[in-house]
Amino acid sequence: MLRTVTVGATHHAQEAFHDLLRGNDATCNVTCGCVTLYSTYNGEASLLQPPPISTSTFNASPTTSSTLTTSISKSNPPLSSPTSKSAAPSPSTSSTTSPNPGSSALIASSSKWCMTYSPYTPTGQCASAAQVSSDIASIAAKGFSSVRLYSTDCAALSTVAAACATHNLQLVLGIYISDTGIPDAEPQLDDITTHFAGDYTLVSLVVVGNEALFNDYCSAPALASFIIHVKRTLVAAGYTGPVTTAEPPATLREYAAALCPVVDVLAANIHPFFDPDTAPAQAGTFVAQQLAELERSCPGGKKALCTETGWPRQGQPNGRAVPGVEEQRVAVAALVRAVGAKAVLSGFGDDEWKAEGAFGVERSWGCGGLFG
Repeated sequence: MLRTVTVGATHHAQEAFHDLLRGNDATCNVTCGCVTLYSTYNGEASLLQPPPISTSTFNASPTTSSTLTTSISKSNPPLSSPTSKSAAPSPSTSSTTSPNPGSSALIASSSKWCMTYSPYTPTGQCASAAQVSSDIASIAAKGFSSVRLYSTDCAALSTVAAACATHNLQLVLGIYISDTGIPDAEPQLDDITTHFAGDYTLVSLVVVGNEALFNDYCSAPALASFIIHVKRTLVAAGYTGPVTTAEPPATLREYAAALCPVVDVLAANIHPFFDPDTAPAQAGTFVAQQLAELERSCPGGKKALCTETGWPRQGQPNGRAVPGVEEQRVAVAALVRAVGAKAVLSGFGDDEWKAEGAFGVERSWGCGGLFG
């Protein structure tokens, strides 16, 4: 159980992250941080009024309209290994495989918010606490201030959270909804409230579901109802920060009527590689334009964050979107320049336990080696 936190540093990072959600991007370029974890709820109850959240009102910055083809999500349902549900890898997570073995440290910037991380070995088993500690230390040394997890499995609330506290990284806690539906995610919410025991100093954001609607794991009304349930539970447990769900941009727009009233910020997984008209050098512009579009999706506007983006190192071309070592370096550098302060890069290491997927790219998104 995590008990000790360097309050000054983490509190400053948390406030800076909340400034970003309110529209003050400059504050967050160096100081915000996160890690993500996930859970579920039973039922399709009618929507209820969400409880008051201290960061629930954000004024979207004016943006220039643009029409773009929404990128296809690279997230997949949990695949093979391992058979234990509690240890099953979640979609779009990053393993503890050594980051980018074929790349050198070529990207340096203070605008690096968050990187995905999963406490798994290359075969999908739970990584040791020592390995997790080493990996989180590496992410911190690369200049990131946050880590995104996709599940509370593999004792992540103990191992990853403890390492993040040591290195002054913030957590984006995730409650993952799988193909078994919302009811099986509820225990993750219990894990979170039990572990943090009223002290959410490390937590900057809670993400309820990762592409649950895109994958047809639940309906929009059921997800909205569960988000309200999570908010009420967390508020009662002492958390007053923002809560959201992560989906591809097109899915967020499609279900805006159900989601806008219950989320505090729009969170999109945006992968420019899956747009055949986007070359690596245009990756950052693509994501920035998608975020600008999203900020107009809710009545009155809401701030938008990119909760997953990157570029593959291996696979087949998708039009102008070509995978490769140099192409990944160019694309990730463009992403850091354009949206680094409000985007989660995917990810620390490759996902060798995944199937190769469309264009044969699913295993090779790890970009940790690009940052030294």
